[in-house]
Amino acid sequence: MSRHGGSDSLARMLRSATFWTASLLLMAIAADLYFREGTTLIFLSREGLDLIRYIAFWR
Repeated sequence: MSRHGGSDSLARMLRSATFWTASLLLMAIAADLYFREGTTLIFLSREGLDLIRYIAFWR
């Protein structure tokens, strides 16, 4: 048992979830770069910037 009352299992679970999420994201980016030459990344980047500009307009 840890000094923190069992928070080790929670921390281990969060590290695992973070690892798998980051791995999936990197694989999706690599697949986009390989199969579509990064066009999806460019599209999502432009849409994200448009969203930021839209939200900033209403501020």
